[in-house]
Amino acid sequence: MKTTLGRIALSLAVASALAGCGTHGTAPRTRITAARGQASMSGVVQAAQLVQRSTGWVLTDHALSMTGDGGRTWTAITPSGVPAGAIRGVYFMDTQHGWAVSSSASNPAQLEISATADGGASWSTSDLGGPAADFADSTSAPAYIDFVDAQHGWVMLLVAASDGGYLFQTSDGGKTWQQLPRPIGGPIEFLSPTTGWLTSADQQGTTFAEKIYVTSDGGQQWTAETATPPAGFTRDQATYTIPAFSSPADVVMAAFDNGTSSAAGFYQTNDNGASWQLKATPAPEPDGS
Repeated sequence: MKTTLGRIALSLAVASALAGCGTHGTAPRTRITAARGQASMSGVVQAAQLVQRSTGWVLTDHALSMTGDGGRTWTAITPSGVPAGAIRGVYFMDTQHGWAVSSSASNPAQLEISATADGGASWSTSDLGGPAADFADSTSAPAYIDFVDAQHGWVMLLVAASDGGYLFQTSDGGKTWQQLPRPIGGPIEFLSPTTGWLTSADQQGTTFAEKIYVTSDGGQQWTAETATPPAGFTRDQATYTIPAFSSPADVVMAAFDNGTSSAAGFYQTNDNGASWQLKATPAPEPDGS
């Protein structure tokens, strides 16, 4: 099951560094230092993912590292020739298959994608789109990666422009990539090679209602989705999470804010998002309460 990276619990004992991680977000930039007796690891956490039980990775400004024992020991798996600081997104589909998107060390206008099929022991790196001036101007913007199997994957690269982004898709495991249209730039989540979701990276403060989109053809076309707001709120006051598709409940949360009060609605779908039913709505509370 995939989850959204909403929190990361870090302490001096890096064994807890992976608690609460998910797959498609950015961890708070927290400085960590390995506890005594552990493999040396320190730096500012950029992102992390709990892949499977005690296996996961952490990307810091120093290295991309993997653990297979819940954080007691770590192995640096940074792709050869790729500075850790140039990595803009990492995703592991399982303990063996992973991908990392980075800016080229020799040309920031060129994107690269590195792939591993052995848990980071070896990587192959190739160009991904570009070169483009947008890539060079947005070297600190994140890249969101998602694969549903070893062949079908997507990369959403954010750029400096508001709601800007580039969406790429592969159907051959990353050997070749096709640029696809996208209505907005933001996190992506695919349920299958055809069905996927996209949410705006910058929803707060925007007045447009179209902040979440669905595709049924692998990203060739996108349709805006909106949820019916609770009483006292409008559609354009919503902020959406990426849907968490997990059996048996497919749920998306929409938070509403009209400037004086706020509320959250939990919506469920039984048809992969064709329709949504409001299942729970906490009572609105005044802002600042």
